[in-house]
Amino acid sequence: MNTVRAWLGLVGIWMTVAQGLAQSVGVENLVGRLGQAVDAGDANAAFLLAELYRSGEKQVPIDLAKAVSFYKTAARLGNHPTAMNALGIHYEQGWGVKASKAL
Repeated sequence: MNTVRAWLGLVGIWMTVAQGLAQSVGVENLVGRLGQAVDAGDANAAFLLAELYRSGEKQVPIDLAKAVSFYKTAARLGNHPTAMNALGIHYEQGWGVKASKAL
């Protein structure tokens, strides 16, 4: 239960950061800037992009396949535990990927 609360807290923090960025640079630029940060190796930026594509926040279109791709990138770049947990849930539920209990 504490892990879930911590995870939700981290997501809340990142979504607040995204909200501030979206207001200051516009939604299109937000995705572009986060993409540049991902290209530079920022695992947290990859996680944030995944969350935006998963949730559809800030007028980013919901795209679960892209969300999964960015979760994988966050896990690969930074051993990001929250991204790994999200990947597990997506594979378990078959959201954006073929369901797989093994993965």
